Amino acid sequence: MLMWPFRRRPAPLPQLPHPLHPVLDELAEAFAASPGPVTALLLHHAAAVLDLDAVVIDPHSADYLISMRVAEADGTRAALLALSPAAVALTRTRTALENDR
Repeated sequence: MLMWPFRRRPAPLPQLPHPLHPVLDELAEAFAASPGPVTALLLHHAAAVLDLDAVVIDPHSADYLISMRVAEADGTRAALLALSPAAVALTRTRTALENDR
């Protein structure tokens, strides 16, 4: 039986690696509980990443400036990940695996 207009089912979304599911869920829960502070952290992290990208692609950027932007992006990323116990656990697991090499 054909239906008019012909409708296609949307393609399924790609599945993310399983360890990321709890991290995204916890960040969503943190946002639902306190949208203001989480939004501020996300905006600050986005600005830090954009600033880092800008200095990395500029051939005239001094090494100290790149180092400062890397540290700022790392700091905002760590602040966001601290909202998620699952992210902290993943980071510890990854660090342990890297240390075993």
